[in-house]
Amino acid sequence: MNKFYKTIGFNTVVQIGGKFLSAGLGLFNLGLLTHYLGQSGYGQFALIIAYLGIFSVFSDLGFQLTLTRELARDSVHQEKLLGSYFILKLILVALSVGVALLLLPFFPYSAFLKIAIVIACLGVGLGNINSFGTAIFQSRLRLDLVTYIDVLGKIVTTAFIVLFAAQNFGLYGIVNTILLGNLAASLVTVYLLKNDLHFNRINWPAAKNLLLQSLPVGLILLLSSLYFKVDTIILSFFRGAGEVGIYSLAYKVIENALVLWGFYMATVYPLLAQGKVKNIFRQSFYLALVACLVLVGGGELFAPVIVNLLGGQQFGPSILALRILILALPLLVIDNLFYNNFIANRWSKTPLLALCAALVFNVTINILTIPHWGYLAAAVSTVLTEVIVLTIYAFGFSRSQRH
Repeated sequence: MNKFYKTIGFNTVVQIGGKFLSAGLGLFNLGLLTHYLGQSGYGQFALIIAYLGIFSVFSDLGFQLTLTRELARDSVHQEKLLGSYFILKLILVALSVGVALLLLPFFPYSAFLKIAIVIACLGVGLGNINSFGTAIFQSRLRLDLVTYIDVLGKIVTTAFIVLFAAQNFGLYGIVNTILLGNLAASLVTVYLLKNDLHFNRINWPAAKNLLLQSLPVGLILLLSSLYFKVDTIILSFFRGAGEVGIYSLAYKVIENALVLWGFYMATVYPLLAQGKVKNIFRQSFYLALVACLVLVGGGELFAPVIVNLLGGQQFGPSILALRILILALPLLVIDNLFYNNFIANRWSKTPLLALCAALVFNVTINILTIPHWGYLAAAVSTVLTEVIVLTIYAFGFSRSQRH
């Protein structure tokens, strides 16, 4: 058997086991948070994550994917690449946190919620720094280590959620569990990469090269982050934290369903960049299609059970939102496959066009419909937006194959 398929198989098996555990912990945490915080409180927590998630894109700007690709292709200049990336990463994380805090006073949120966002900034920023290790492990096809670290972080977070909820520490306490989980993951990452952290200065030519290559990817990630999270922000403006909670519970289920695919793609991405494995794109496409059809069928059937288990009766309206959102699951997975293939092969024009169109459409339709139909409008707009993205991706991919 080809050694590349063995590597993919090993990484995928480890990740499947780890991500089943991680996803299970994530769903368990979701159930804890919804039952402890309630509909409005969970809506506030989800809004914190969405708000900081938009600015988190500035902490990377595409450097992780670019570094993974360059490390996979060039093993000679690793020290220059790693040193430059690490220092740039610290600067960008500080920038992302700073911008989030500077703009916070202009958002129409309560003082209580704004304080919670400030508290969460440190934990989210630390989590963004951790992607430095992920890029190195991914380039070396050691996604098993990424999985172990992710599971550890989730276990620590879960333990403190249970503890803080039992002590009734409220939303502020729950927000601090993000910091504690990411701190545990950071300590392990630093230990595993101690031999790669001996650099102490930036190599400006290498940094400039990384920056120039990453900017198109960074713009793509910014657009992607905006159109994925802007519906939650718009929903909070017009309908309040309660509906944000209803919508976010359904959306969180979809995110957990996408976790396994994300780790499979993390394994495949360096191979797409190297171009050494033939037909990997086609085989991944068929795998995505079959897996998603199974998930969609099961999700539509068991949506009431899933929502009642995770949120209880007060989250009953999330059932319809989940049934709508799950129709976007195959689109999200296939769009992600196209996206990674474009980036691995340095075809950034198609993703830029697709995500620009998606953002304009998503913002427009949400502003027009959310005031009247709330979270249901947000769910429908998500499905329609992914249809637009897939159409543009498929057209761009077809054109690339003819040249």
